[in-house]
Amino acid sequence: MGFLSGVLGAVKDDTNVASYYYITKDKLNNFNKFLYTGHSNFSHFISYVSCVLSDYDIALKRKTDEVRISLESLKEQIELGKKSIEQDRFRDISKQVSEWTRRADKYISKATDADNALRKIDLQLSCKLNVYVKSVVQATEGFKRCAENNDLNVLNELAENHMAKVTAFISSQSKRLMMQFYAYLENCIGALYMSLESLKNCDFNDLDTSVYPDLCSAFDLVKIGMDDLLIKYDKEIVSGVKSIAEDVLALKSTVTDEKKKLALQVSSLQAQITSLKDLRTLVVPPSTTFDEYQSDAEDNKWNLHKQIQSVTLQIVNSVKGCFATLPSDISAALKKYTNRIADADDNSSDDEDGYLDKIESGVVTYVGTFENFDSKVQEWVTDILKKDKIVNDRYLKRYVSTNIRESYFKIRDSTHMHGILTTAVRTALTRYITAAGEKVRLMTAESRPNETIAFHLRALKEGIEHFVGQLGMVLDDRVGAIVDDVEDQLGVEDGKSSPGKSHLTYAIRILLHQLHSVARQAGNDAAALLNETFVNMANVDKSIVDVKALSSTIEAELTPDDSSHDYSKLGNQMRNKLINAATDDNEVKNKMKDLLREACIRGIDELQAQITKIVAGKFTDGRTSLEGIKSELVKLQTKEEVDITTTHADGGDSLLEKQAHGLHVTVLNFLRDKIGESATPAQSSVHNDMKRLLRNVDILKQNVANVKKRVCAVGEKLEKCIIQAEELITETTKEATRSFDRLRDAVNIIVERAFNDIQKEARIRYTETKRKEVDALMNIVTDQLTSITKTISDDLATGVKGFIKTLKDGTTKNLSSMQGKNIGRLKKFGDLSSQQEYDRRQFTDLAEAFHDFCQPLHTYLLGEITRANLNNSGTTPNYSARLKSIFTAFSTLLPHLREANKYDHRVPSMLSNLRDALTVLKPDGFSTPNSSTLDCITSGLTKFADELDKAYISVYDGQGFEGKVVEETGTVEVYTTGVYPVYLSTEYGKKCAKVFCTALEILFHDLSELREECKRDWKDLNICMHPGEDIENGLASYLKNCGYGVPSKQGVQDGELRYGESWTGESIRATLLIKQHDATLTRTAFRLVY
Repeated sequence: MGFLSGVLGAVKDDTNVASYYYITKDKLNNFNKFLYTGHSNFSHFISYVSCVLSDYDIALKRKTDEVRISLESLKEQIELGKKSIEQDRFRDISKQVSEWTRRADKYISKATDADNALRKIDLQLSCKLNVYVKSVVQATEGFKRCAENNDLNVLNELAENHMAKVTAFISSQSKRLMMQFYAYLENCIGALYMSLESLKNCDFNDLDTSVYPDLCSAFDLVKIGMDDLLIKYDKEIVSGVKSIAEDVLALKSTVTDEKKKLALQVSSLQAQITSLKDLRTLVVPPSTTFDEYQSDAEDNKWNLHKQIQSVTLQIVNSVKGCFATLPSDISAALKKYTNRIADADDNSSDDEDGYLDKIESGVVTYVGTFENFDSKVQEWVTDILKKDKIVNDRYLKRYVSTNIRESYFKIRDSTHMHGILTTAVRTALTRYITAAGEKVRLMTAESRPNETIAFHLRALKEGIEHFVGQLGMVLDDRVGAIVDDVEDQLGVEDGKSSPGKSHLTYAIRILLHQLHSVARQAGNDAAALLNETFVNMANVDKSIVDVKALSSTIEAELTPDDSSHDYSKLGNQMRNKLINAATDDNEVKNKMKDLLREACIRGIDELQAQITKIVAGKFTDGRTSLEGIKSELVKLQTKEEVDITTTHADGGDSLLEKQAHGLHVTVLNFLRDKIGESATPAQSSVHNDMKRLLRNVDILKQNVANVKKRVCAVGEKLEKCIIQAEELITETTKEATRSFDRLRDAVNIIVERAFNDIQKEARIRYTETKRKEVDALMNIVTDQLTSITKTISDDLATGVKGFIKTLKDGTTKNLSSMQGKNIGRLKKFGDLSSQQEYDRRQFTDLAEAFHDFCQPLHTYLLGEITRANLNNSGTTPNYSARLKSIFTAFSTLLPHLREANKYDHRVPSMLSNLRDALTVLKPDGFSTPNSSTLDCITSGLTKFADELDKAYISVYDGQGFEGKVVEETGTVEVYTTGVYPVYLSTEYGKKCAKVFCTALEILFHDLSELREECKRDWKDLNICMHPGEDIENGLASYLKNCGYGVPSKQGVQDGELRYGESWTGESIRATLLIKQHDATLTRTAFRLVY
């Protein structure tokens, strides 16, 4: 009983036990009250200890299993997710993302449960398992980030790849359709040009020849004839000839006027034909293809808004490049349209930087925060102290609660305590903080302003990694310095340790490990910004250059806005389209497809409208000119003096024909009236001249008729040209519409097909990505769970836990058949009775059972020494031999009791040897893994020896002297004082003598211990159990173990021993040394038993 009580008393405050089952003072007192009571309470004691060990084992298993069970549940969840991958590949990406995000939340919840379970176990095991559990937590969190963000990059990459195919298809289709449209325009305009050219070169030449050589020659003949008549017969026939001459002059004037007007119209037609020819030369096939959009800027992958903007820029550049060679009006209109698209996303004011500039300035600011690295470390430490419940609740609070001096009032304020800790950590790490800060500061934007973002980020990463590496090498070395610094600030005297200093040490060790993790994560964050797999900030610099260059190019090429065209509606529609698409991430494929189709349709419609307008505008003047020529030709046929046309004029349809006919009639009337049929010779001459003039007039009349015929022919051809021009305008518009309709339909088909391919391929890739990620996560969880299971198993089989496990089961292996086997060796002896004869055999069996009970503990401790030796210096420690000497003494004592079957004179000597071996074994200087364990065996065997000292007396406890102890021999002996009979001891007397000698030896030992302790440690102590809160009295505990009723606390007389301020250990020692007088001797009370 003493052994078990000593073991449990030694481990009650150890965190390896207290974290699972707290052995209270009441329970420990229940253990101690069974001591020194003999065999009567042995059964109750063993049962009570068995229950305590079972409760501890159950709590230990439950709390350690919580970590493992949470991760096993996580594995089951991941396995369920793997089984659904094949079905998910047919689902929409948005649903897959939503489903995997939900699963990732479950994974994180399970990993977090395991992390929370670490807070319920002891610190030593928690620190061992923390790295494995944290790895699982980080893996699940990374899995969720991939499910939420990284998968959209896959879709974006697919969209970019298919966009290249779409633009290539649009380029080829546009070129082919433009070639067809070019050929159509070339044929139509060419045919009209040839018709008008023929009209000009042939018909108008013939008309001009008819008017000038033929008509003018006939007119000249008439004029010459008239001149001759005037010369010959002026005096004779003046009046008649003058009237004819006037008609001739009028005819000449008419011909001259009509000639000039016709020439003017023909000249105008020539100018229109020339412009038509020039227009034909301008309609040429496109010489360039669509510009393929190339950009390495990673920020295009950050959000959907940027992706849509990149698609619109592709459309803008592609349409702009394709139609760059069209006429200037068409190009200007197209530039205005591309400008609307390019500015659709511009919501910032003029004095604000663009998105990429904001990214650049943000990175520079982020790096700049690390220039004062000391402040960053202070921020990390402060954040850890605010959030880490293990540091605050488990260790700092315990440290505070155990300090009852003046420093308590300083440290009970958590803010003040956190400030002290932060200052101490920064002071201890000053050299490493300064080096890291200097490394960052030399490479930042302020020191190297012309460097790239990638340069600054790499400098930041290297500075943080330098700090992490240095901190990792000195983590454990700096703990002691920080603890001393903290206690210096708290006012703890030099050379003294505050109560609960181990709690402060644990808190600082955890704090430094947490700081190391936080700093390492900051370095990983900086490295992630340069990782091609995620977001490469190095490409921001190139993107800024590319965007600024593109902006300059567009600004240089675009013309001022034409207020006559209303583009505001189109700009608003595109702007709204962009905004609506950017706000709905789940329908990215539909929005991008709609945007592409809408942009193409609007670009084509706008271009078509401008072509239609320009074509119509160019031929308006030409048509007017053709109509003017037609009108003049009609007037040439029917025009009268007052510009009033009639359906028919006397002598012909036109004024010229009428005048020629009138001249002919005048000449005939003159011949008839003036000359007659018969004339004199003089008259005959006149007659003949007039006949000649009449013939010339007839020729003139005939030529006028010929001119009329030619004018009619020209008019018919001109009418055909006008109809052809009108058809050109109408059919060109229709053909342009049909061409762009075909282009639009082809683009819609290829875009829809491309995005269907994107959807299909994205689903497949997403599924394959998830398959790999789930497999990787499963491997991480499996590996970490294996490590955790092994670590827990190893931890439960070593140290204090392994000792208690061996104490209970006889082995550290977790076998159901061995549950409680070792402690069970003692439980069967609970019914011992000293009143029966077979008690001797029971005593022998108990000694042998206790030897067998302790043998596994001996083997375990030797194994622990070997394990600790391998983990530390590798040399055999001197306390290995000391431990063996303890078990040698112990193994000598128990077999002797078993073989002798009694408590003889050799037992005290053997107990003394055991105490000596225990005294030599001092665990204060041992390594940390074994000190608590050795405390267990030392405490247990010490109480075992103390109890065994009283074992023999306990057998006879309560018995009186019955029977004869001596018998007379019948002889006497003579002394100076008289004659005395001689007696011999009986067997019963010899037993009583042994009892007396044993009791005397025990009494001497106890009084010796009381005298020595009262001289040293107990000198100033009063006789009461608790002189102050949480302080035990060694003197009172000693007297209570001797069976006395001791007062419970200071100032209370509730025990059988006298209480008073004067009754101290010193007064007890003085009492023991008071001389006692009897008839023959004067001795002290102590000497009476010596």
